Amino acid sequence: MSSKPEIGFCGLGAMGFGMATHLIKSGYSVTGFDVWAPTLEKFKAAGGIPSASLSASAKDKSFYICMVATQFQAQEALFKEDGIVKSLPQGATLLLCSTVPSAYAKSVGEELVKVGRGDVHFIDSPVSGGSIRAADGTLSIMAGGKPEAIEKGKALLEEMSAPSKLFIVEGGVGAGSNMKMVHQVLAAIQILAVSEGFGFAARLGLNGKEVREHVIKSEAWSWMFENRSMRTVTEDYFPGASAVAIIVKDTVCCISSQFSSSGSKGVKNLC
Repeated sequence: MSSKPEIGFCGLGAMGFGMATHLIKSGYSVTGFDVWAPTLEKFKAAGGIPSASLSASAKDKSFYICMVATQFQAQEALFKEDGIVKSLPQGATLLLCSTVPSAYAKSVGEELVKVGRGDVHFIDSPVSGGSIRAADGTLSIMAGGKPEAIEKGKALLEEMSAPSKLFIVEGGVGAGSNMKMVHQVLAAIQILAVSEGFGFAARLGLNGKEVREHVIKSEAWSWMFENRSMRTVTEDYFPGASAVAIIVKDTVCCISSQFSSSGSKGVKNLC
């Protein structure tokens, strides 16, 4: 029997599925929940334990990972009547790995106390790297939380991240999400730059594949260019592709975070 703790997991999408199955391969027992039944079947075939409800996925799990797409999905999954929080055992560690505004991450910490679950060790820990790195356990993770929470969850965070790619961000809950917002601003700019570069090259009559080969060998290279440009020249969603709507959502989160940090009101729910 494995000495590793049992893990509860919510959100088996492009990133979440890779994260959860990587943990299974690493010797963890993972109970996963997703709203899409075919995904649960696929998860079962990969060695996971599918759960029919959020509450069942959290029962007796000392560690729980929430990897849904938006803050609204996270709020419902965590705090609804038959949700995750009510079913977690005393002193459990909860990792929110979704990309959400810092203000929302902070509100989760506050609401845990309000509903009588101040015992839960909460870590604001958004991830980056795409589905391939999720499945390889080589993600970049930006984590913020109380020191005791970080200590509790550090081994699990290290299991999912590449060596030297786990960043503990000072400032408590919300700091990890703030760092991810800086990351996403740069990612969005680079995605736009790929389109601008190829559009310019086409206007000049250059071959797109040749342009890509030259750029990735030059000082203009970036990981985002190399990754996204392959999709551009092949016109195909090769493994690791993500929905365009995700970067749009994340960019709106960046705007929300900027206004929130400047003291403006009424923007918390933009994302």
